[in-house]
Amino acid sequence: SEDRTHKCWSMNRDTPRVIARLNELASKHGWSQHTKLFAHGLSSGGYFASTLPFVRQRINMHLRGLCIQVASLHADAKAWETLDRHDDIAVAFAHMPRDKRTAKHVEHDASELRRIGVPVLVV
Repeated sequence: SEDRTHKCWSMNRDTPRVIARLNELASKHGWSQHTKLFAHGLSSGGYFASTLPFVRQRINMHLRGLCIQVASLHADAKAWETLDRHDDIAVAFAHMPRDKRTAKHVEHDASELRRIGVPVLVV
C-alpha cells in the first residue's frame, strides 16, 4: 500500500498503482489475457483485493480468483451482478469465527455470491 504509516490499502490511491504494476509485469514477462491471476489479501488487503473484479478490464491478465482473509467484500455482493462473467472468478474467504461481525458479513457475502453463481469457499 502507499500508506507507509498505517500500511492499510486505499481503493482510491492504490488501485491505479496496482493496475499499473500488474500491467508492467504482464508486459515484461509476456503475460496475456490467458495468464490466470489470483489475488490474495489479508484484512484491508482482502478488502482491497475484492475490488479487483470491478477494474479487471484494465488488467492485462485473466483474474480467476480471490482469497480474502479476515475481511468481507468491499462492495455489496449484489454489485457483482453487474460484472460481465462474474461466475468465472472464484472467491475464498478465510476469517476468524470468533470475530462475529466479520463472520456475519462473510456469510452474507458468500450467500449472495453463491446466489448469482459465483463459486465460493468459506474456511
